[in-house]
Amino acid sequence: MAMLSSCAPTYIPNKFHAPFLQNNGDIEAEVAMNNSNGIEFGTAYALTNHLGIIVDGNLQLFKFHDSNYTRNRFIESGLGYFDNFGEKGITEVYGGFGYGNSDAWTTDEYGGPTDMRLEKISGNYFRAFLQFELGVAFGRTPETENSGIEMGLIYRPVYVSMFNYHQSDITFATGNMETNSGSSSALFHELGCFIRIMGNNLGVELQSGYSLPSSNIIFQGNFLIASIGIVYRR
Repeated sequence: MAMLSSCAPTYIPNKFHAPFLQNNGDIEAEVAMNNSNGIEFGTAYALTNHLGIIVDGNLQLFKFHDSNYTRNRFIESGLGYFDNFGEKGITEVYGGFGYGNSDAWTTDEYGGPTDMRLEKISGNYFRAFLQFELGVAFGRTPETENSGIEMGLIYRPVYVSMFNYHQSDITFATGNMETNSGSSSALFHELGCFIRIMGNNLGVELQSGYSLPSSNIIFQGNFLIASIGIVYRR
């Protein structure tokens, strides 16, 4: 089996979802654009005053031209606990599972114009996650609990199990093809921050972060996590 270096990511982490639920019956929904030109979505619902559920996902179809594109589809759900501390502090902990699949075509001149190669990558993966959030909310009162400025830090360890992974490199000049396939699993450490400006149940959110594997893997993940989006909460 040849071990090839991949240029296109197979694991594209979704944005961090910090719904900041407050009371039983609260609903939160968001949609965003990420740094991979993908669409992110998420929704959350408070089952009680401290227990909530979340559903998240992303969809990416980034096409450069006919022979260069990256496509990713991912969805997950989780259950968690939320609470306030002090006058402005908010903490949330969520955990859950998700499933995704991705494929990509890329061309590259590894050794110059005479060494043009076509790389094709595909794979499916399961993901388990825990997410720890610590945030603050300014300008929010019992009468205007969905208005104000919110910000926070998030740590999300995720375990990614990639299967049905396949990578092939074809050199145009010689017709030679190298392949790599199999399965691989790794723990990723994902850390991020966000700021959200809310007004009358509707707001804008900016966030950034990173994703790093804790061991060597046969597939490649996106290092950067960044997005801008719209948030609705009531």
